Amino acid sequence: MNGNDLIEKQKAREDIVAEIHSKFPDVKWPKPILEPIFYGRLDKTPITGRKLMLDKNTNNQFDIVSDQYELIYHEEVLFNLLNAIPEEFGDPTITAKMFKYGARAHFTALFPELNKFEIKGSETNVEYRLKNSYDRSTYLNYSAGAKELVCSNGLRVFKEKEKSGAKHIGRTISSFNLESRLRNSLEDISEAHKLWLQWAEMKLKAVDVISVVENLPYSEKEQETLLALPIINHGNATLKDMKDEATLWSVMSAGTQMVHEIKSEERRFDIEEKLPKIIGNAAVKLAA
Repeated sequence: MNGNDLIEKQKAREDIVAEIHSKFPDVKWPKPILEPIFYGRLDKTPITGRKLMLDKNTNNQFDIVSDQYELIYHEEVLFNLLNAIPEEFGDPTITAKMFKYGARAHFTALFPELNKFEIKGSETNVEYRLKNSYDRSTYLNYSAGAKELVCSNGLRVFKEKEKSGAKHIGRTISSFNLESRLRNSLEDISEAHKLWLQWAEMKLKAVDVISVVENLPYSEKEQETLLALPIINHGNATLKDMKDEATLWSVMSAGTQMVHEIKSEERRFDIEEKLPKIIGNAAVKLAA
């Protein structure tokens, strides 16, 4: 790629950034740049093979990266998501969130018009998420699942092949083929829905409820709160009230509803993505 090609490529990227800024004016977008690094007090010597990534707007330092690092703007990730959505999915609700002063970005697309899955009266919608970071806390990351509609209770259930990531070296956003991923994931979410229905029929003894809750990514105090939490889509009954009538789905509902008691938004995202695997492991153990 010659100099003119590089200039044209950068101009196209800047056009994408400008377009996304106009569509999401309330988001505080960082402006990442890569700068050389030097050491020494008097005779500054450049450090080869490494660069400092920082926010040009604030001078906030994100990370030190290698020369092979490919900077993928948060705006490019969101742009690709918007342009990959199949028309038949309907109009999505798009959310853009920044964490750690813009070092980390989370994008979600919720589809109210898409297939709905009901479990014991609890209705859910398909949701897709993309993550990107400038501090290497996460790769460019894609995941698909479903979000429970009752009281914004965030149900997240993922099939392993519906979680995918790409480092900022070599394999990047161009290889993600987001549109095909969005289409294919519907089948996987349907398979996951069958598991949820099984969980809704899997009754637990009170001692098993405690055992499952103790493995959830909450502190001991939070677990106590969870056990006494009125579950919205279970007639406001608590896990303690249910005693031996609780199901694995009841625990899942309580666990996901508890997410919204957590103040840190970034931690909420993290817990939502951990819960399904923990509940799934519990289902396997209980069925053995």
